[in-house]
Amino acid sequence: MNSPFMLASIAGDLVESGRTIKENFGLSNAFFVQVVSFAVVCVVLRLFAYKPILEALEARRKKIAESMANADRVKAELEHAQVKRHEILQHANQQAARMIEDAREAAQRVHEQGTKNAASAAAKILDKAREEARLEAARQLAEAKTELALLLGKLAGQGVGRVLTGADQERLAREVSQSLTAKG
Repeated sequence: MNSPFMLASIAGDLVESGRTIKENFGLSNAFFVQVVSFAVVCVVLRLFAYKPILEALEARRKKIAESMANADRVKAELEHAQVKRHEILQHANQQAARMIEDAREAAQRVHEQGTKNAASAAAKILDKAREEARLEAARQLAEAKTELALLLGKLAGQGVGRVLTGADQERLAREVSQSLTAKG
């Protein structure tokens, strides 16, 4: 059926019901006017308010469905990002472990090289100390020979009974030193 005809039929039925109620209950015309006004308001609300509200609710339902789909998509992307982050962290940890191992190996090489350098330096210092000790021993031996020669010269001079001059003492010291050097 068509809406206007249905409304007219409903309105006519309402008017008839209203007359019956008026006669049975003794109601005034104001009541019937209110009932008719209420019916008109219901029809107007159905036409102008109920349909827009239903359309707004449908639009909201669609928007909620889209939001849920977007939330699912974002959730999937988040899970993918977490997996990717986990992979990146594992890769970074592996690189860090490799770098630490490389650093340890480099430190070991530097330590070994330092030890070799220290041993080499110690050997050089030891050689130098030995050379200095040998030179010092030779110098002290030469001084001892000179002193011995001088003492021998003094003793020889006392034994001969004459006093040796400084030149005689030096000559005698040189001769004794040379003879000791030739023997030693």
